[in-house]
Amino acid sequence: MRTKDRLFYLTICILSTVVTSCLKKNNSESHLVQSETIKFDSIQVEKKAHLFDNENKPACKIEIDFIYPEDYSDSVVLKTIQGIFNTKTFGAGYGSLSPQEAVDNYISQYVTDYKEIEKDYEEQLKLFNLKDGPEIPIYSYQKTVGTSIPFSNENIISFIANSWEYTGGAHGAGITNANVIDVKTGKLLEEKDIFNDNTQGDITNLILKKLAENYEVSSPKDLVSAGFFNVEDIHPNNNFMADDKGITYIYNQYEIAPYSMGVIEVFLPYEEIGSFIKKDSPLIPFFNQ
Repeated sequence: MRTKDRLFYLTICILSTVVTSCLKKNNSESHLVQSETIKFDSIQVEKKAHLFDNENKPACKIEIDFIYPEDYSDSVVLKTIQGIFNTKTFGAGYGSLSPQEAVDNYISQYVTDYKEIEKDYEEQLKLFNLKDGPEIPIYSYQKTVGTSIPFSNENIISFIANSWEYTGGAHGAGITNANVIDVKTGKLLEEKDIFNDNTQGDITNLILKKLAENYEVSSPKDLVSAGFFNVEDIHPNNNFMADDKGITYIYNQYEIAPYSMGVIEVFLPYEEIGSFIKKDSPLIPFFNQ
């Protein structure tokens, strides 16, 4: 399997397990990735709301599949980590809420925002002499939001927050947000917490090298011919996950390449980035296995 497909495959496997198990809050945790020290639970909700609360009008549909940390020996750190999960999944303003409150409030706000187009909907019907009905595409919205846990142990949690939304355009738009948390402190890790100073250029070169290998071009400068935008704009973007094998950078659609190329992943194995890692990084234990 090519390294660029590695994270996608792992994420799909986890999500498939979640869907197949028909998760509900407080169900058995056997289907969830668990570390020795932190436990996870999930909340699944699906809601549909029509304009004017009329089933003969267009509707919005939102689906939530939220896996979150549910139990940990340090309650203070647990609350901090839950806040990070909430914020990275639902946005600013949700960090202080419980996971259930965050889900409920997010859905409520989504429906409220959707209902704000009611006046515009009526005006457009009159202006263009449109036939009223529930299936007018430009007013039928959809949104999915969820998390997955590609890796978790006593040192770190790597989690991915995904969202996809359709608001009547040519196609929907999605965002993949990868995160790594220090389990012992509850700190959301950034590149500066993991890599030595002045190594961004080295990491950039390695990312370009891996992309060239993944897309089977002879050198990074040829990535443009493979469909990428300006190669000079490709650099570490702080959107990464980590596991016991290495670090995977994620680039969203339109970030470094067209929408048609999808989400792009670049895996950097520890054996190739070991000299860049800080000695006090939470990732150091992986080098001693």
